[in-house]
Amino acid sequence: MPYKKSYAAGDLIYGLSEPRQDYRTKNPAFILAKPRATPCTIDQYSLTTVERQLVDDGRRLTIPDSEYFHDCIKNHDKYSNTFNAPGFAVGGANVIHQPVDTGRKCKGGLYWVTSSMNDLGKSIHFVLDGIDFAPVVSKINPSTNEPFKNSRSPFYTGIELRWVYRNRFREEVYRSIQFWINGSPCPPPWEAGFKNATGVDYDPVEMWSTYKPRSLMAA
Repeated sequence: MPYKKSYAAGDLIYGLSEPRQDYRTKNPAFILAKPRATPCTIDQYSLTTVERQLVDDGRRLTIPDSEYFHDCIKNHDKYSNTFNAPGFAVGGANVIHQPVDTGRKCKGGLYWVTSSMNDLGKSIHFVLDGIDFAPVVSKINPSTNEPFKNSRSPFYTGIELRWVYRNRFREEVYRSIQFWINGSPCPPPWEAGFKNATGVDYDPVEMWSTYKPRSLMAA
């Protein structure tokens, strides 16, 4: 049974950029809540030094609940470093960060929404359309056959999915994240039910069992 069958204002949408945009603008379960009129991706939140400065300068959108996000991240052992990450601005409100800072901001959004510090009733809708899960699990870029960590363009959606997988047994995680594919809610991509729902030609449980976190304490 789906955790959530529709988007609500204030929820966050994760996934690849183009499919995510399609859900925002074309999927009836999303457009009724007007996601285009409210911040709905972690990209839109300002966390790092340069992002917050752009907000102060009026060059980047001010989001009303940003302070809740900031307070949550500032109290996290690992992600708190991202709050003071410098980065630099290009082309107005566009910001370039070190890959590690971008990855931690993405994971920080997941942590915020699924943590006890989320007092706003937010949920996450994770769009799986277009994702090749083999590189997500292996962490190997199929274009170069090198680890994504060695790339100048890390696979952030893979980073996000692995975070959810590592934390999948936490009640606040599985009760806060709804996965979507082909326009409809679906089970997580590592569960047997994902094959039944999507018709993929592999065993999701077997595939994800090969993923080995670098640390048992990976967050």
